Amino acid sequence: MRGLLDQDNGFTFKAIDDYGKDIVLTPLYKLHGSANWLYCPTCNAIDLTEGIKAAYYIYKENLDILKICHICKTKYEPLLITPSMIKRYDNHFLRQIWSSAEESIRKAHRLVIIGYSLSNADYYIKYIINRAVALNQNKNDGQLKVLVVTRQNSGLGDETEERYHRFFGESRLLPRRF
Repeated sequence: MRGLLDQDNGFTFKAIDDYGKDIVLTPLYKLHGSANWLYCPTCNAIDLTEGIKAAYYIYKENLDILKICHICKTKYEPLLITPSMIKRYDNHFLRQIWSSAEESIRKAHRLVIIGYSLSNADYYIKYIINRAVALNQNKNDGQLKVLVVTRQNSGLGDETEERYHRFFGESRLLPRRF
């Protein structure tokens, strides 16, 4: 991933602060990709556009700088998995994120899920999370805590809440702004 990041996205890279020291990163795994990630298939790299949902601009006519890789001039592709039953799971960056997320969940004492409805269409992501939770080394001690943060007044609904309780058993759902 090209660009300075302030969290661990599951990619292998080294972040350095303004003074040249390594910084500790908080794991934040965007399992569906991100609207501010642009994938260049020729360079096999992701460009991060901080503060801009650049995937939206790939399809606009007036912003060429967000359409074409600045290194090889290949057209960018968005790196997003859409909420549908038909998905592409072949991008190696996403696979690396999923693998890193699974490993982290296996070791975690606390799992915080932000803005995710646990959709029935997300069978593969649910499989990864379920397998990691089942193999979690802290689960048997009762130490694995699951906290789900949703948009305030998002109309989370009983159906989504029921999916979380069936999936994780004990979990807390908190409506919060994010």
